[in-house]
Amino acid sequence: MKAKDLMVGNYVKDPYNHTIRLVSVEKDQSMVRPIPITEEWLNDFGFEKTERRDAHVVNVGEYDLYVAVNAFSGTLEKAPSWHCSVAIGYGSQPMSIMKMYVHELQNLFFAITDTQLEVKELA
Repeated sequence: MKAKDLMVGNYVKDPYNHTIRLVSVEKDQSMVRPIPITEEWLNDFGFEKTERRDAHVVNVGEYDLYVAVNAFSGTLEKAPSWHCSVAIGYGSQPMSIMKMYVHELQNLFFAITDTQLEVKELA
């Protein structure tokens, strides 16, 4: 992973496949790996399931942040891919992202709110 993509507080996997929270970001981050977003992570971050098929929502000030985890998609010719869609506001156009990871959602949340997105039990 590239150090420029990480922030203190991001959740990543260490070389032993343990989930860790970064306490510093060094130049060489080659020993850590990203964590794919799952419904479990969204629940841990305090997102709530919505009536949308696979969407979760969390209130961000005067807005709602929707994240949909669309599991895997692909064809026989193309390898399966992880998709994640993010939208601010129920009717807004989602921003579809392939392979969005936990640290990227944390960074996006921080960019919007200027606060850390943390696991609710650990916060």
